[in-house]
Amino acid sequence: MNCTGNPSEKQTIRAFIAVELPLPVKQWLTGLQNRLKKDLVNASWPGPNSFHLTLAFLGHIPKSDIARVVESMDKAVYPYPGFELYASGLGVFPSAKHPRVLWAGIRGQTDILHALVKELEQELQVSTGYKKGKKRFTPHLTLARIKPAPHIKTKKRRGSRQRSGIVTPGRMIQWMQELQRDQSEPFDVKKIDLMKSTLHATGAVHEHLYSANLKN
Repeated sequence: MNCTGNPSEKQTIRAFIAVELPLPVKQWLTGLQNRLKKDLVNASWPGPNSFHLTLAFLGHIPKSDIARVVESMDKAVYPYPGFELYASGLGVFPSAKHPRVLWAGIRGQTDILHALVKELEQELQVSTGYKKGKKRFTPHLTLARIKPAPHIKTKKRRGSRQRSGIVTPGRMIQWMQELQRDQSEPFDVKKIDLMKSTLHATGAVHEHLYSANLKN
């Protein structure tokens, strides 16, 4: 989506708050994508510049709210020291039977991560009226967005029935079992970032707006 031509859209931005990832983690995620691409052809694959750990998706917000979002971020991180995470394993939303998003999990000091996100959501709610989604926060890194499967003839492949590159639930579960012990290098979380996301035909372009630093 392009915001040109609509005065109301020019007064808003599409925004989210996230943890940006270091290059070695992005490289590990790209390698994981490459292992899956040959079988999962009915999917779109975010590039390395799109990899991030989303803490809060704000959607379209008035530009006048940016200052309040920044203040909420600063208040939320204030009690917390830096902590360590790493990417590990494979998961799928909403289920292996009806996959829509394929993702890598997050492990490490996730107790601090969950506490920080809860604090952030509360601060945003007070300052901007932010409403979190109904689903429980599940830290993850999106690897692929899976397209709906067309109704076409099935064929045999690698001992299971599969529809022209459409991965079966059994194969999806097998992937998750095979990759559950794979993990990236650990990375330090020292800040959280406010990002602007602009949608184009070729995908989203992200622009950094602000960083709130955790305690040293």
